[in-house]
Amino acid sequence: MSATARSLPGSSLLELGVRRIRGLASAFDFGVPTARLEQRFADAIGPEGRRALGPRPRWSSDITDDGTPFEFSVAFTPHGAPTLRLLFEAQEPETADTPARRWSAAWRTTERLAALGHVDLQRLHAIAPWFEPTRDSSADFVLWHALDLSQPEGEDATLKVYLNPRVHGDAGAPALVERALVRLGHADAWADLVARLARHGEHRFQYLSLDLGANESARTKIYVAHHGVSADRLERVFEGSEGYGAGDATRWCRSVLGGPGPYERRPVLSCFAFSRRTPAPVGTLHLPVRCYAEDDAASARRILAHLPAAAATHYLDAVEAFSARPLGAGQGLQTYASFRRERSAQRLTVYLAPEGYAVPRSETPTTLASIDRVVLGHAKRLATTPFCRRLEGPASLHDFRRFSRGLSFYVMAFQDMLRLCTERVTEPRLERIAATHQREDAGHEQWFVHDLRHVGEEPDLSWLFGPEHQPIRDITYGMLSELHRTCDDRVRLAVVLALEGAGHVFFSRVVNYTERMDADLPLRYFARHHLEVERAHEVFSDDGEVSLEDITLEPEAFAEAVAMVSRIFDGFTRMAADLEAGLSVRPDAVLAEGRPQ
Repeated sequence: MSATARSLPGSSLLELGVRRIRGLASAFDFGVPTARLEQRFADAIGPEGRRALGPRPRWSSDITDDGTPFEFSVAFTPHGAPTLRLLFEAQEPETADTPARRWSAAWRTTERLAALGHVDLQRLHAIAPWFEPTRDSSADFVLWHALDLSQPEGEDATLKVYLNPRVHGDAGAPALVERALVRLGHADAWADLVARLARHGEHRFQYLSLDLGANESARTKIYVAHHGVSADRLERVFEGSEGYGAGDATRWCRSVLGGPGPYERRPVLSCFAFSRRTPAPVGTLHLPVRCYAEDDAASARRILAHLPAAAATHYLDAVEAFSARPLGAGQGLQTYASFRRERSAQRLTVYLAPEGYAVPRSETPTTLASIDRVVLGHAKRLATTPFCRRLEGPASLHDFRRFSRGLSFYVMAFQDMLRLCTERVTEPRLERIAATHQREDAGHEQWFVHDLRHVGEEPDLSWLFGPEHQPIRDITYGMLSELHRTCDDRVRLAVVLALEGAGHVFFSRVVNYTERMDADLPLRYFARHHLEVERAHEVFSDDGEVSLEDITLEPEAFAEAVAMVSRIFDGFTRMAADLEAGLSVRPDAVLAEGRPQ
């Protein structure tokens, strides 16, 4: 994986975090005011967070791939609001980067946060001396902190720390974990852990985490990295853990990591939590989704399949608002997805890197398949607009007449878009693709005219080019200009992908809408048959002459295509708003316009 550095002049860790929090809060209700989330973030990272960001971190934190010293995570359950958490590494004012300096900085942060109240350091003090780095330690981290930013007012703080079992080397890690568990009153937990890990071969103790509370539910968590593990071996590791269901690990791994394994690129993590209140360990599976997907659009698509319906509606909005780039332009924004059972229900947590210094890039070439995933993200956002949601509700002939009439100029001009694309593409294999697409859509505008006439509308130039249709005419002209703007044939085909992606959002909903209307109309354009024809297009079929994966773009062309897709979907969003506004016109006002009802 390579990385493209970014300069953020005048920005700081605090400003970076606040921007990312606002992005998430624009899509999710975390149950507390956004200002409170921002204040808790500022309290956590402390005064060093105000230091300006340079082109690279003063020291590279192992929390993120690009060295940014914090990440966010959003936890989803089937019921209740999502929660927003922060994992961060304390920043040392000095530039020298040694484990000893990091340890000192971390302890100052621990004491500062404890002074804010509701934190008990007794358990940490009991084991901390064993985890302090020696002068010759080469540990990649020594002590991290985690905090629930969305914790309701008045509840005890949920500050956690993460210690490094390998701080004195890999060989000493098992003995250090055993010693800590026994000291904390979890001797049985060590025996359980040894028995579990015996079911799998190579593994490494990664983290030991403590809840800094004195109540019976305060947890001790052990994280284990499993190198080259397969999904079926993970099943055996999790058997008998609290609430675990048979087949959970296999299902989650196959879905999120794209197959059964073995997972060689980055190890899967198992986590087992022990407390005095819960006799059996609670198991959580952490999947490094960024290492097994081409880009963040692909990662998001896999994660969406596991989200509760209410969260899935807003997830793409949230991660795109969180990010400073299109999801298809890199990989690593979504780093891990973790799963566990909570009272038999699935709990999913997604970990998000703020990318303060770099955007990790995929090792594979950028292709039109990546652009198609960018289109997918925009299409899902388009589906949440008020007009598209209205199409999923009660259907009426009056509203159908209004919005079908409003689409007239775009539908008629669509044929010219396909023609212009075909005429301007010069590379032979791409020209054949464009020509095939144009041929498969030929004549569909006549189906549209047929449908308008059957609902009492007779298109004519006076109203097609009148004030009523001006907004959508302007939007359509803007889309046409994209074909003239670029000199790259592959970007022209990306225009077609964007038009098709938005068309599927509208068209599938309109067809379902017409079928719910209390009207027996011989429709052609807005009929299910047309929908099936569109879905059967062979223009970018994987078993055709050329697939999307075969068409690669250089970074400059890829960036141009991504920006173009964004502009086209911005136009469709404005088009949806115009159509929605048209539906607010009363039926008697339509009669006053002199058009038949």
